[in-house]
Amino acid sequence: MIAPVSALKRTLRGWREGSANHRILAALITVGGLTLLVRGAGIAKQFAIAWCFGTRDVFDAFLAALLLPVFFVSVVESSFNAAFIPTYVAVRRREGEAAAERLLASVLGWTVAILGLFSIALWIFAGPLLRLTASGFGPAKLATAHTLLLWLLPMLLAGGLTAIGGAVLNARGRFALAAVAPVMTPLLPIVAIVGFGHRFGIYALAAGTVLGALSETAIIFWGLSRHGVSLRGLIPRARALTAPSRAVRQVLAQLLPMVAGALIMSSAQVVDQAMAAQLGSGSVAALSYGQRLAGFAVGIAALSLGTAILPQFSEMVSDGDFAGIRHSLGTYGRFILLLTVPATLALVALSGPLTTLIYQRGAFTAADARLVSEVQSLFFLQLPFYLIGILGVRLLSALGHNRTLLAISAVNVVTNLAGDWLLMKWIGLPGIALSTSLVYAASAGLIWWAVKAKLPAHAIGRQACE
Repeated sequence: MIAPVSALKRTLRGWREGSANHRILAALITVGGLTLLVRGAGIAKQFAIAWCFGTRDVFDAFLAALLLPVFFVSVVESSFNAAFIPTYVAVRRREGEAAAERLLASVLGWTVAILGLFSIALWIFAGPLLRLTASGFGPAKLATAHTLLLWLLPMLLAGGLTAIGGAVLNARGRFALAAVAPVMTPLLPIVAIVGFGHRFGIYALAAGTVLGALSETAIIFWGLSRHGVSLRGLIPRARALTAPSRAVRQVLAQLLPMVAGALIMSSAQVVDQAMAAQLGSGSVAALSYGQRLAGFAVGIAALSLGTAILPQFSEMVSDGDFAGIRHSLGTYGRFILLLTVPATLALVALSGPLTTLIYQRGAFTAADARLVSEVQSLFFLQLPFYLIGILGVRLLSALGHNRTLLAISAVNVVTNLAGDWLLMKWIGLPGIALSTSLVYAASAGLIWWAVKAKLPAHAIGRQACE
């Protein structure tokens, strides 16, 4: 009992030390609180979906269609932001607002070009990709998924622009709007399901999802204009794409390994869903429901932590404050473990009652609730490992060690694929959830080993130069 109390006292002292920690704590509270609101709206959306569709084939088809746009958006969000934000912070601090705005315009131009190509490729190859990721679906179910995928394609461009715009707001210390804008993504689907679901069925959900994504993008760019970023100035000139500046070349140099790493790491969800599609009708839907509450818990903590930490770590690296970085790592690491380990145990114990309370109504049956509860309890196990990993990932990104993250991601995807296959054969659909949590545990260990190996070298290198 004495050891945990002493650790808590040391952690709280750490939060009180230094203006950097004060800024991060304020950002954590702001982002965490607003993310709680957004995730709460997401749970409300799951109420509506479970009541209207349960684990029926049409919802399986919707999830198969949604998977590919969300996959590419997550690649953009994780890779572009990690490659862009450290350079953007450094340019803004050293060269001023005008240079930072030119950099942003160029990166947005590259984002639109790349996502445009991805959208065209998805439109052309939608059929073969769906047959690969939803191999257990019958012809009618695949046809529904194909149609829905074409409906959902605008999400790709909207999601990529939102990710870049939100990252810029965070880098400028404007956390609130970027944290609350995603509330549109669940709210508009709820309106669509309640108002039009009886008439248009699953297509009402698809339309509401696209409108939510577009609304979120509009809010983010309105926020940029309110905080001093000229939207007209963000229109990239042809020269910015054909003859990029030194800062843009720096971003692009970091981008390639980050995109590769994000493709590899984000493929875990694709693999999980493809495996679930082989387990019979309703399995994809049950896996999705089982992820939601775990994603709710992980998302609030991870988004607030990652959003607040990356700009601050980037500033510390730019200033050469490696002693402060090491102190912050210890403080945040202890704080994460003290909060998440008891929370994880409680969530696992309450998984059954939570599933029944939240989902079991309308088209969602008691048998559905039992299966989802088993899946959900195993997804909850990832919580402490995921957050500890996020802390290390943000530091490695700020240090520019994105190739290290690429190597770790490659190990993760192989581990996840093998784990899914072995554990699915052993315990069915819950095995996919267990594999995910085990992968995050192994990944956290690899990330922190890399942090310990890389941070002293940077510190020594900076001191030697000075």
